[in-house]
Amino acid sequence: MTITSLYKKKCGELLLPLGFQLHKNRFWRVVDEMYQALSFHISGNYCQVCFGIIPFCMGLDLKSALAADCERHSLSVLSLTQDDWSFSNKNPETITTVIDLLSGVIQSRLIPFFEQTTSCANAYEKMRSLYQHNQRLSLSREDWAKSFESDIWFFGDVRFYILLKLGRLNEAQRLQLALREHMETISQEGWSSEVNRFGEEKALRRQMTRLAPIDARIELTKHPEQVRLLIEENEQKSHESINSGVADQSSNSNTYRRPDKDKNIMACIPYIMECGRLSEVAAVFSYQCKELRENNRKEIVTEIHAAGGETIHRGYYCPSPVRDIIENECNRGKLLKSLTTRCKPTYKYCYNSKKELILVDQLYAPRETCEILLLQGKIETGITFTEGFGVCAISECTYQNGQIMSYVYALYDSLGGCVVEYRKEEYTYSTIGLEVADIFKFLRAENILQYNQYHFQHDESGYLSSYTYTDQSVRRSVLDSHVFDVRLKRKV
Repeated sequence: MTITSLYKKKCGELLLPLGFQLHKNRFWRVVDEMYQALSFHISGNYCQVCFGIIPFCMGLDLKSALAADCERHSLSVLSLTQDDWSFSNKNPETITTVIDLLSGVIQSRLIPFFEQTTSCANAYEKMRSLYQHNQRLSLSREDWAKSFESDIWFFGDVRFYILLKLGRLNEAQRLQLALREHMETISQEGWSSEVNRFGEEKALRRQMTRLAPIDARIELTKHPEQVRLLIEENEQKSHESINSGVADQSSNSNTYRRPDKDKNIMACIPYIMECGRLSEVAAVFSYQCKELRENNRKEIVTEIHAAGGETIHRGYYCPSPVRDIIENECNRGKLLKSLTTRCKPTYKYCYNSKKELILVDQLYAPRETCEILLLQGKIETGITFTEGFGVCAISECTYQNGQIMSYVYALYDSLGGCVVEYRKEEYTYSTIGLEVADIFKFLRAENILQYNQYHFQHDESGYLSSYTYTDQSVRRSVLDSHVFDVRLKRKV
């Protein structure tokens, strides 16, 4: 099987149930106020997946969107991984590995991004928070610092039209002028080699073309009626394009409507309450973090360093016994026996005299970040604290007879004072070991709940050997009967 065929098969299993259509190497859908798409590209022995969104307020020409290359951002902006993935047609294992990694990023990063960008209001806030998140992470990554030094190219034209749609004309005009000034600067000074590698000149020129309907000399705040008419005209054009039945398909099959939220709100209520409870916990600890951190530092008697593991909570000592097994892009990293000048440690684990983990320093973070661990009975609470930003995450682990029974991890927005993402894993054990893992993922802003169940099998020695997977949130798929091998040697 070729790498393109495997990509279509694996990603189709993820995307087709969500209403996406396949057109050549592009998966696309129209949902609510947005066109969303991702495309697969091959150059020699390298492949890349790019994605993009076009709001109706920009004026969607569906036929042109399917024919042209409208997906200008690679998956790297969602996970800060590499842009291009190498493979060899002579080695099928490399093809399988690359597609597994790409489908993992699509499932864990891109699909949630698409689900949170179906309306203009949500899309703008998501793009802004994503840029700010990547900007903070890139400060410690020399290879990324240049790419995120300016957000001009980051969905610039999309954000411009969304601001017009939302009536935020002052912000739209500032962004428009910044885009034009940036283009003039590039024309005079040229692109750096790093930016050329990402093809940003082509992307920015396309943005300028989309800005053409509104001249830079027009003061948007003085012509709100003209702006309103433009947006209405663009939205009418978008609907006409969809209803025309492009690509020999009816408009009904091209449009995916998510189920009515009111029908699912009852299932979300427990998780809404959990987000509220953890928000209160985070708010209380936000005033105590510095004091707790210093108190725990006084008790440190042993320190252990590790390299890698940036994509998973707590790195090597992530409480979840299965997350790095079921999510390919998650890697725990490795413990370092000693520190040398060539080492690049990412975590420092600090223990007290009782051999209890009490503090975890994230050495890769651009600002001083640490997780403070507090043990109360069978419950271990972790408070992740960033200097200058406050509490950014909170975790809770419940143990019984030395086994972890549940693991909760929530991302906390210290500015908004609320939990924005919630994840809970519950584990069921048999006499052999771990039998079932129930994993719940909840996005608070959209009240989107995903429930996955994993059944694990063991070999004769008691190590995990394979698992099956069922997505309880959607209709049955071919993945329900597929057996996945456990590639890591782990006894749970």
